Amino acid sequence: MGLKIKQQAMLSQLIVDGSDESKFCLLVGAGASFSSGIPTAGHLVNQWKEELRSIESKDNPILKKYSIYDQEFMGFYRDWKIRKSGDLINPSDYSILMEYFRPTPALRQAFIEEAVNGKYPGFGYLYLSMLIDAGYFNVLFTTNFDNLVNDALYRFVDSRPLVCSFDSNVSSIRIASKRPKIIKLHGDYLFNNIKNTSSEVRSLTKNMEDKFKQFCTEYGLIVIGYSGGDDSVMDIIKSMLKDEEYLKMGLHWCIRKGDEVPIALESSAGLSDRLHFYKIESFDTLMSDVCKRANIPLPIEVTDPTKSKTITKLTDSVKSQTNTNLSIKILDDAVEIVHSLQNRTVEHDILIKELHLLGKRIQEYRDKIPSQETVNSVHECISCCEKILNDSAPENIESAGFTRGLNTEEKVDIYLIIGIAKISQAKVSTTKKDKILLCTEIIESLSSITIEAKALSTSTMSNHRTIFCRLHFNIACVFGLLAQIEKQKNEELCKKAVRSLSMLRGINEGLPFLEKVTRNEEEDLLVFKTCDDFKNFHSN
Repeated sequence: MGLKIKQQAMLSQLIVDGSDESKFCLLVGAGASFSSGIPTAGHLVNQWKEELRSIESKDNPILKKYSIYDQEFMGFYRDWKIRKSGDLINPSDYSILMEYFRPTPALRQAFIEEAVNGKYPGFGYLYLSMLIDAGYFNVLFTTNFDNLVNDALYRFVDSRPLVCSFDSNVSSIRIASKRPKIIKLHGDYLFNNIKNTSSEVRSLTKNMEDKFKQFCTEYGLIVIGYSGGDDSVMDIIKSMLKDEEYLKMGLHWCIRKGDEVPIALESSAGLSDRLHFYKIESFDTLMSDVCKRANIPLPIEVTDPTKSKTITKLTDSVKSQTNTNLSIKILDDAVEIVHSLQNRTVEHDILIKELHLLGKRIQEYRDKIPSQETVNSVHECISCCEKILNDSAPENIESAGFTRGLNTEEKVDIYLIIGIAKISQAKVSTTKKDKILLCTEIIESLSSITIEAKALSTSTMSNHRTIFCRLHFNIACVFGLLAQIEKQKNEELCKKAVRSLSMLRGINEGLPFLEKVTRNEEEDLLVFKTCDDFKNFHSN
């Protein structure tokens, strides 16, 4: 009999029903930080496999013919991994590849620091901070090295959690403390105690293990964004499932759509009525669903920056003269802070963000017959974008806000928003002529910005490189959409689509887009799967 997997709504309601007193602690893995710009272990593994294929193909040229998803490469990789594993028993791909490409602890720490540095908490962490502030959660364990949870608590709800990443300190944490507690099972990237390789994550330190088990005698455990890929945590969880003293409120394991139940838990699934699996959209959507059910409003730090506690306290210290070291410079800076907040709403970058979100929303509906409201939104979106490109403000925005001008990434972003909006129009157009006309317009429009966008591909900023990749990926998708209409031009249009997709190679931010191609997950490109050029692109 197959495993019973429940729906996200059931877990959301379970959390809300326990609102009188926190009944669950959280175990959060790398999947929770993905929308905040931090790659998951799976994404890093694919990136490293691409690098490994490139290196090994110098001595083994036949590897150039295969993608990392082909059986031929998988067989090569399996043998390579066995050779590199030595005495280790079934080490994870992540740990083997991390140790191969970053062979010393110092190099691994530097790599992790670069990956997480400068990242800001996304919506999932915003909602989580609201839930912690409202008392739904008080304890969070994490295998992540980043500081996004404590950063979100500080930024969004003005809370300062107790953060512990050292074995020597964890034993002093009290269960009864009302202060939010974040316990980092694998260390913190700011210190030299992080655990990455199989030998490092084989077991938790004694104090960490004892504290983890102690909290699980009092709380249920909700696991989200964690694949169960290291023995240190999974061995403890499996042992607790065998002992009725632990997890009396259950172990609630979240699985994203398309992912599988961890192999380490399959044998436990039928042995304990305390183990429950839930199919969720993502960490962000689960957290937002719980907040919605609990009727928790967005914090004022987000909805009204002019009333931000941080800004208010800073400027009030000047107003009340509690700061005894005031100077003209301090007073000038206080005035500038307040003035910038007053002017923020008329700057065009806020409108661009609104239009970008509208474009994303339109994309969600692009394969469906839209309501009249959506159609109107598409036209409004295109109209506003074109006004910005023509350097004229929409009527409800003061023109003074547009004096700064658009930088390259903003301009490319707006072209993409227009393109996405017009794709939705093309997909619901009733006549072949209209579809062809719109697709041609989109291709011409997006192609016109490619030369200017080229500089983004070599930018040191990840979001710039991502915009470059989005541009060329969308151009390829429109060629696919056009090929579905003009089937006689399939081969010709395929060559053009492959040319656009080739621009993504060699760019880390291009890997997620290329994975969609190799896994046949982008329906607009499926029309090319029988074309020789597309097959060759797959194999190379």
